[in-house]
Amino acid sequence: MSAENTQLKKYEALGKYLEGNPQVANDLANRIRGGQSMNQVKEVEAPKPPENFDPFEAYTEPNSESYKHRIKEAAYMADRIAQSRVSQATETVGRNMAMQQLVENLKNQYGYDDAKVQEFVKFASTPANELGLEKVVQMFETTTKESAETSQENPLNTVRGAQKLPPTAGILQGVKPQPRPETDSRWAGVLNASRVGNKIP
Repeated sequence: MSAENTQLKKYEALGKYLEGNPQVANDLANRIRGGQSMNQVKEVEAPKPPENFDPFEAYTEPNSESYKHRIKEAAYMADRIAQSRVSQATETVGRNMAMQQLVENLKNQYGYDDAKVQEFVKFASTPANELGLEKVVQMFETTTKESAETSQENPLNTVRGAQKLPPTAGILQGVKPQPRPETDSRWAGVLNASRVGNKIP
């Protein structure tokens, strides 16, 4: 329980920030629901300075175009910084939600306990080049063996299919049928060649 409280404490500042900025909270909720993300929103261009921009007037004369431009530029920069922070917070929240989902899947689907989950997360987050050649080869062999097993037909299916067929009448199980002697096959040919209807000539 205290571990959960410690984890939730990390997000307290984010919660307070979102309470104070409802527009940011709405954008974040939209992004989580799969709506238009803040990165997809058409980016506002930086305000362009007026042709008669004077840096001295920008700080001394509130009614000048230069001063108004400086105020717009400062607001633009503040908005960009806020968007950047919200985007970073959203990515962090998304990563944490994905990690929670992974932990739940490992526990529910695979029956892992907390120690095994931590071990799996550590293994999965280790880059392949740090695992060593032996482990990478083992992973490769395991995945290729599974794909080969699924692509090959099970030979038992052929046997099972043959067992479903009824045995042919007059043939003992496991005994090959005897070929007809040549004289029998010739005699059958004579009978069939001259037969008209059901009468033998």
